[in-house]
Amino acid sequence: MTLSSSSTKTLTFLLPILTLLVCVTKVQASSYILSTTPEQITKALNEHLDVINRCTKSTYRKSRTYYYYNQKLNQKLSSTAEVRKLNSFYAKPISLPLSQYTAAKALQKNIPTPHRDSLSLLFDSLWNLQIVQNTICEQLHELTQNQPSVEDTATVNQVYQRLYELDQIGQNYRHLALGMEQLAKRVHSKHCPPPSPTNAWVVSATTMKSALDTAHQLLEMTRAGAFTAENPIDTIQLGLMLTRLQEQRTNNLGDIRDLGTSNGNSAPHRYDKVVDQLHRMMKAYHDSKPVTAYAPPAYEIIVNEYNQAVEHYNAFARISAQDDMIEVPAHLLQTVKELGLYRMVRPALTAPTPNPVVEMVGYAYNHTILLLDASGSMNHPTKMPLIKEAIQQLSTAMRENDRLTVVVYSDDAHAVLTNVSFTDQQAISTLLSLHSQGKTNARKGIQLAYQLAQSEYIPDGNNRIILATDGDFEISKETHKLIRTGNKEGIVFTVFGFGSRIDNQKQLQQLAKEGKGHYIRIKKENSLSAMIDELTAVSVNPN
Repeated sequence: MTLSSSSTKTLTFLLPILTLLVCVTKVQASSYILSTTPEQITKALNEHLDVINRCTKSTYRKSRTYYYYNQKLNQKLSSTAEVRKLNSFYAKPISLPLSQYTAAKALQKNIPTPHRDSLSLLFDSLWNLQIVQNTICEQLHELTQNQPSVEDTATVNQVYQRLYELDQIGQNYRHLALGMEQLAKRVHSKHCPPPSPTNAWVVSATTMKSALDTAHQLLEMTRAGAFTAENPIDTIQLGLMLTRLQEQRTNNLGDIRDLGTSNGNSAPHRYDKVVDQLHRMMKAYHDSKPVTAYAPPAYEIIVNEYNQAVEHYNAFARISAQDDMIEVPAHLLQTVKELGLYRMVRPALTAPTPNPVVEMVGYAYNHTILLLDASGSMNHPTKMPLIKEAIQQLSTAMRENDRLTVVVYSDDAHAVLTNVSFTDQQAISTLLSLHSQGKTNARKGIQLAYQLAQSEYIPDGNNRIILATDGDFEISKETHKLIRTGNKEGIVFTVFGFGSRIDNQKQLQQLAKEGKGHYIRIKKENSLSAMIDELTAVSVNPN
């Protein structure tokens, strides 16, 4: 099965249709003769909600995997590391409760016919979203299993597209799950009347559900970004509800039998746990100020606490159907869990850097000797290409009398450009076509750079050698002597260092010091400004 974004677009297109189906299921009671008991209807509805909650729990766990993978991918794209490969994505398929799904489908015969088709359509749509989710996860694994380079734009785009589709599935699933809950509530309220308004199951469930609804509203507001440092969360209403639940516990629970906290069928224990989990949710809110939607760990903890409260409430609802709990059974309806959505984002593309506004009036003419390490390790977007780009951009701002020489070294050393005008676009295009390869022979490169600097020396000018390197190479006594001598002759020596780690950094810093120049670690954000600083280092003598 091959899916693309069209798959989720189709499912998204169904949303207004499904919402309409839910809304049009209100019919007059006289148009349908009920043939099933409230107990059978409640059991059928709860079976469907159980399946949805199991899938919600699995999807919520997987959504964290998607979120963290998305974060790592974003970091890879913004990294300046030499080797940048996509992490292999792997997530076990969501284990679908097929037997429970089949059992729920079999119980649909107990749903009153005016609502049956709508419920079936919603239920199957939710189930199919889970299948699509598993398929997209398989596609993500296939795309990334060989850890492609981040330079593989086509693959990177496909990976982001799959993550976006998973995000859309999460949003659609949550929307449909809430629609399913609303439909179930309408069916239940119409066809499953409570034993009496004072029934202990009904009283306890009503008060607990009110607190859950208030807590869920806080989640909705968090998702909408309503809470900020200037507008902190207000949990006073929820706190008052929980206090009343505790104070009125004995009256609310009435004659409901307490089987002890060690027994999963202890309704009073479940009542207490709902209160406890919602208190923990409130504490998580106040321990994290402010809480940002979709951002773990704070939002994740809050959703977890809420869902734990829902689990205990649903257990209470299941117990209410037992006839050995003293209190008359009530056949309460369960509720759905919250899907903690994590939005998938892609870093915004950086706007192209405009040509620099450089005013050269008042500065000495330049003879810039770019001594370029062209060994294989410089073949990386954060190294040699940065220098090429800076030279190209600056060429439009320089004067005709500003000169440029380019010496490259790898296995050997040779001049690519010799004393050309810094404005010569045709000559500079030669520089742009350079590729890095081979090993490092810096000694020959430095010797050749000084020969050309001396032969094309500009009196009273800015005569400067800029060594651009990322590598570890032997620095001999002769090299130190050559740089010190060159400085006495008016030739400045600067070092541009590239890469996250340079083994001989201290020696390179010493060379720059002896050459009366600078040692600068070059990154994308400072490559242009560093070059400008070197070209404007010498002012015209006012005399």
